[in-house]
Amino acid sequence: MSDFFKQVEELKANKKSETLESKTSTELLQELEAVRTRASTKYNAEQLQKELYHRAIENIKISEWNRIQINKNDFSNKDQVIDILLYTVGKMALDPIFYKMNVCKLKEHIPIYTKEAE
Repeated sequence: MSDFFKQVEELKANKKSETLESKTSTELLQELEAVRTRASTKYNAEQLQKELYHRAIENIKISEWNRIQINKNDFSNKDQVIDILLYTVGKMALDPIFYKMNVCKLKEHIPIYTKEAE
């Protein structure tokens, strides 16, 4: 056990003796790059989190608007309800191709959201 403590003390002494002057320029550049990478990773993580929050808020707005649309609907035309649901899912996924591909499968139904269906 005392051997372990001796090794720890030696490592501490070596660490203290290591200064910026004793390091080579390549070592310094590698440390600088590591610090930059950590900083940019942290910044990217923060930006990604902000974007996820923004998308979640947009999804809530879209789903609430479409929930109101569905509640107003009398469900006499099931294709129209499916159309609204497809539009909701496509918008929430930010994937207009999803809506275009699936709304065309509804037989004899004219899409409500013709701009996105084109």
